[in-house]
Amino acid sequence: PPKKFELPKVRQNDWPSDPIDFFILSKMENQKLTPSPMAKGGTLLRRLYYDLTGLPPTEIETANFLKAFSENPEKAKLDLVDSLLSSHHFGEKWGRLWLDVARYADSNGKDRNIYNFHAWRYRDYLIAAYNKDKPFDRFVKEQIAGDLIPANKPEERAENLTATGFLMVGDVEIVEPDKAKLEADYLDTQVSKIGTAFLGMTLGCVRCHDHKFDPIGLQDYYGIAGMLRSSPSTHKTAFGVWSSLNTTDLPETPEQLKVRQKLESKTDENINAWKAEKSNLEMQRKTVTDELAQLDKAASPDKKADAPSAAKRETLVKKRDELNESIRKIGGTINHAEFFRSKAPIAFALKDGDNIADMPVYIRGNPYAPGVVMPRGAIRVVSR
Repeated sequence: PPKKFELPKVRQNDWPSDPIDFFILSKMENQKLTPSPMAKGGTLLRRLYYDLTGLPPTEIETANFLKAFSENPEKAKLDLVDSLLSSHHFGEKWGRLWLDVARYADSNGKDRNIYNFHAWRYRDYLIAAYNKDKPFDRFVKEQIAGDLIPANKPEERAENLTATGFLMVGDVEIVEPDKAKLEADYLDTQVSKIGTAFLGMTLGCVRCHDHKFDPIGLQDYYGIAGMLRSSPSTHKTAFGVWSSLNTTDLPETPEQLKVRQKLESKTDENINAWKAEKSNLEMQRKTVTDELAQLDKAASPDKKADAPSAAKRETLVKKRDELNESIRKIGGTINHAEFFRSKAPIAFALKDGDNIADMPVYIRGNPYAPGVVMPRGAIRVVSR
């Protein structure tokens, strides 16, 4: 059980700024070591910038800090720390650590490295959570069960849903033809992630057998997996063996809807203009192609070498090739714009599936060797 210890005696009493420092300094003094002096000026500035934002200070920021530091060192230091903590870069710097825990990437990895179009919403949710100092208990609940948390406003509901992207992002073999294996492997990724991030233990090995060191059995693993399986994360597409992550439409405020409709209207205008330009280019290409055909038809074998005809043909061929390239480029622009025409907010997020059910144990982790059915639930050892 926890026990309160008396602070150890130290010789350099002016160094500790926290009770923990007394224990650190005591051990140092026992080894005849002394703390390094407090960093000052530019050194302190750079350390704070790199520690809190991962970026170096600019020349102007350096000059302003050094001036303030020379006048009032303590106030300058505190003001700088407050400024860096309120910087958007703070969330970007420290959120990267959690993104690694979540196995975040902009693509799905594996053999076919497909771009995950909506993964960035979870990344931005995470950065915002760090920047507004979201309480950790709330942070955990949103990522595991944000879709079940009541919300008072559309933006809060959207945030809760986006948070469940924690369980969605990661590596998934999107072209796995064996869909039972795909589901089992993806569930294993989710269960393992929960264990690593929130429990500090490995759960992946319990897919096949009771844990060898921790008090976790197959019932625990498949109890959690059953809940996640009841909120399926992938679906088979219409393109052969291809699968895709499930998406969820996010609620919008009236203001957000107005902005989106304005953006979509502008996109429609651009698409219509590009299509008109493409049609004009195609007409020009037809004219050039017809001229080339007439030139070739009129030319006899002995006249093909005539300098005027050869020069004109060369000019027309060059013009045709330039038009083909312009048509190709504008066609790509139109396809891209049409594909991304809708600006409706979409996220990879969990939601209850149509078939909510308990899950059988997969013997040795094999989805084709089902055993006894385990009730959905949390880990027993921490549920009592």
